Amino acid sequence: QEIQALVTKVLTDWQPDIHVDTHHGGTAPYTLTYQTIMNPAGDEGIMKLANEMFVPRIRKELRAEAYDGFWYSGPRMVDGKAGWGPTSVEPRKQHVYSGLSNIVDFLFETPSGTHRVIENGTKVVPVPEEERFKHQVRGEYIGERELIRFAADEPALLRRTVRDAKEKATKLGADDTDDDQIVLEYQQVAKMEEEIWRDTEWEERQSQGGGSFSSMDRDSPVEYELLTLPVFTKFEPTRTTTRPWGYVLPPQMATIVPLLLDHDITVQKLIEPLSLEVEAYYATEMTNEEYFQGHYLNKVKAVKKTETIDFPVGSFFVPAGQPKSN
Repeated sequence: QEIQALVTKVLTDWQPDIHVDTHHGGTAPYTLTYQTIMNPAGDEGIMKLANEMFVPRIRKELRAEAYDGFWYSGPRMVDGKAGWGPTSVEPRKQHVYSGLSNIVDFLFETPSGTHRVIENGTKVVPVPEEERFKHQVRGEYIGERELIRFAADEPALLRRTVRDAKEKATKLGADDTDDDQIVLEYQQVAKMEEEIWRDTEWEERQSQGGGSFSSMDRDSPVEYELLTLPVFTKFEPTRTTTRPWGYVLPPQMATIVPLLLDHDITVQKLIEPLSLEVEAYYATEMTNEEYFQGHYLNKVKAVKKTETIDFPVGSFFVPAGQPKSN
């Protein structure tokens, strides 16, 4: 209920320019860890604004107060290589959903606070237990403050980026060209290499099947070392398809329509019969073996066939040319 209210009463009704999803996670010794939209279906302008303008500003201000920030969430093994990686980028996650809705999106997470980085990123010191929550709150405050300051300093740039993203999504969906591709599958790769603070026992725990330090006893003795590691914050498309002009649903799929409307997706209704040559999708396999936060995550395989189909009155059409088409 609360997520439905967030979508329908806030994101849809208000259409904010910035949306922040905040949690208590990430990996020490960083006081604030952050992530923006990395799903390759997102708008390039919004990604650039968030990653290249907002994030450096936030990190600069964190360091000015003897803190540091870095990408969520922590040390990862990706394709057998040790580095630093984010959470996955499915649209069901709030910060990805808002980014695909053409909102400048952020995920802020405040790690355990056992340690923090000082002296402009060059030194790590332990934090007494009674001070940890104070530093977590301060790190979150700095991040939120800089988002608001950026909006106040650069309102025209912010509004123009959001407006252009919506206009581009609408225009692309209305164009009839094979050059415009939408992403079906993607792979995670390194976007860059950077100096990162990581606890010295991380690789040993990995060899023993252990997790990250954040899942261990927060008062366990730990030391950190500064390493140059790949940062796996890029998701490259591996399979695409031509963006359709729209989607046609038969009347018996009417139960889907209220859900689409909740997400501010325009749906039209056929008022006379129509015969169309379409790409029809037939589901061949569905699996739901992965369980996460109270849900089984469904995965569907389908085959596509070009057919001429008669659609009766009451069928539904979802145009691809609309602001939330991503």
